[in-house]
Amino acid sequence: MPESRTVAGDKALGKQWDLLERAFERAEILGTKLIRSFAFTYKRVESPNSDFYPRIYELAAESAERAQNAGYRLAVENVADSYVSTAADSASLFKAVQNPSLGLKWDPNNSARAGGRTPFPDGYRMLDSKRILHVHFRDYRRLRDGSIEWCGVGDDEFDHVGQLRVLLSDNYQGVIWLETHYSLDGSKEAASIPCRGCSKLSSKYEVGLLNTD
Repeated sequence: MPESRTVAGDKALGKQWDLLERAFERAEILGTKLIRSFAFTYKRVESPNSDFYPRIYELAAESAERAQNAGYRLAVENVADSYVSTAADSASLFKAVQNPSLGLKWDPNNSARAGGRTPFPDGYRMLDSKRILHVHFRDYRRLRDGSIEWCGVGDDEFDHVGQLRVLLSDNYQGVIWLETHYSLDGSKEAASIPCRGCSKLSSKYEVGLLNTD
């Protein structure tokens, strides 16, 4: 998180604005109008500082305005160890920033890892479905110590069928992307293959494959 309105903070923020401009250039080359982004992160040994949220919302609003002026949309992914990690965090961000050029890359499993006990249906109900621009799928199981272990789609806790049904009823038009975080025999690519069966749940969606090897 850049220091607010200091020399060091302005320098760090300037680098992020440059990065956003380069993202616009690359998006143009790749033929997409959608750019993934994150909210500010913090180290795992740290805890989020609630005093930072007004500044985060201010910068998110400016990012959205810059994207809108350039003809793009930003999809903020909820991810652990960031200031937008759960469904509740996402709902607060989009309540604060009304610009439709800022939307959500909804990752329900990330929400679970960050402490959202039931990302679907309870977490999803907090969200404005019209501002969901992209969806990540995988699966998880909770361990006795409360931590998350990744597993194959449909192998444990997350209700993919229920989530797909509600996305359909909410007229979601975007992509569902398979983001494999676990391995079979040391290979995430091999682990991705059986997970692609989730595409049979709904032929309406393009189901992508993100290999993170």
